[in-house]
This record gives sequence, structure tokens and C-alpha cells, in this order.
Amino acid sequence: PNFIFDEMPRVTGVAPSRGTVNGGNTVIAAGYFFSEMHEMACRFGTIGPVSGEWIARDEFRCIAPAHAPEVVLFDIGIENDYQTYDDPNDREVLYEYVVTPSLTTVTDNNDGTVTVIGAGFHPGEKVYCNLGNNLGFVPGTVQDSNTILCTVPNSGDGMEDIDEANTVITDEFGNSLLSPADPDD
Repeated sequence: PNFIFDEMPRVTGVAPSRGTVNGGNTVIAAGYFFSEMHEMACRFGTIGPVSGEWIARDEFRCIAPAHAPEVVLFDIGIENDYQTYDDPNDREVLYEYVVTPSLTTVTDNNDGTVTVIGAGFHPGEKVYCNLGNNLGFVPGTVQDSNTILCTVPNSGDGMEDIDEANTVITDEFGNSLLSPADPDD
């Protein structure tokens, strides 16, 4: 019999470090000793193993499962023999589950910006806005927990096409933070 011995995987960080309680966003883990030879999996608090995709010895990707709103420990292990490397000198890697943001209104400020008003936003977070018009995704900044300011090129160009019902906000990794409401809801 042949055996393959690998170091236990060690996680040093995740991006993004938060996602909505609905789950579904892509989480990229950084670290080392991620093995291509073994089936690796992520663990979000007590949920796992969650299958993922090996990218490189220092990068692994998985999809966050749904979870109640709270901060949980994130780790990676071997799927069929889930163990983690416990080193008291390593910092714990945390992932935060947050309530799904909601949209109240979208307003053209007539100055090259559009204000998105809602709830559940995270101040300082880098976001991209698709205002349901022909501009595609434009940069935005979360001003406070209720306000996102989106920058639009050439004020007035396509602004009449703002479609609040189809506004989408993503994080810098392309994960959806705010999506159009399902008409069946």
C-alpha cells in the first residue's frame, strides 16, 4: 500500500470575512499545506465539512452555507478525516454571518452619484452597484449601515434608466450583497 503524508492544513485568513445568513457566497481561504492529493473541506463553525476547490498549496475556495447571524470559526481540514491543526500561536480565523441587507430606495443625486438607501450595510466596505440600467457595475462605498453611495460616469448618461427593482450590489469579490426581490415573495 502507498500512503501520502501531508502537513495539516493551516488557514491564515479568508476573503471575504463576512457573508449573509443565506450563504452562497464564494470564500477564498489563504494559508498553507492545502493538499491537492486529499479531498479538503471547509468548516464554518459547527457546519462542515463543506466541499471546496483546491486552487494552490496556499489557496482554497468554498461556498459558504446558510447559517444564523453570528461570528464563527473558519477552518479547513481533510474531508473524510476532519482534523484541524491546533497551534496556540496561530490566530483564529473568523467568518461573520450577517443579516441580508435590504433596499428601501435608489436616488439620483444629479452630481454623478446615486444614493442607495436600505439597511444592513457595513460601513467602509468596497462595493459595486448595478443600478438596473445600461451602465453595468460601477464603484460604490458604504457610507453607513443605511447608505451606499455609487459613482456613475457622465451624470445623466443612462440615469433615466435607473431601475430600483433590479438594483444589485456586490462586494469586491463579486458576491451578491443585495439582489432584486423575487417576484414570488
